[in-house]
Amino acid sequence: MRAGTTNGLDIYVVCHDASDFPGKYTCRCQTIYHGGGNIGGSEISLEVLVADRIEPIRAEMRRRGLYRLPRFANDDPVIVECWL
Repeated sequence: MRAGTTNGLDIYVVCHDASDFPGKYTCRCQTIYHGGGNIGGSEISLEVLVADRIEPIRAEMRRRGLYRLPRFANDDPVIVECWL
């Protein structure tokens, strides 16, 4: 996952206890596209960061110069936070 490498808005979604990584923290990049043939489309990266604790994922997001957004009340319960 490399920040700023797509032609859309990259949102890094941090989850806890997702069905494919029970008991773990994960981070995946979801790209929201604009313009061209992908108007309103999105894509989720196949690459995933996995950790036992959230701190290493947060450290990596800060290292990339991203900013943390807390989860919203209507988010899926596995979502912990997002980074832009």
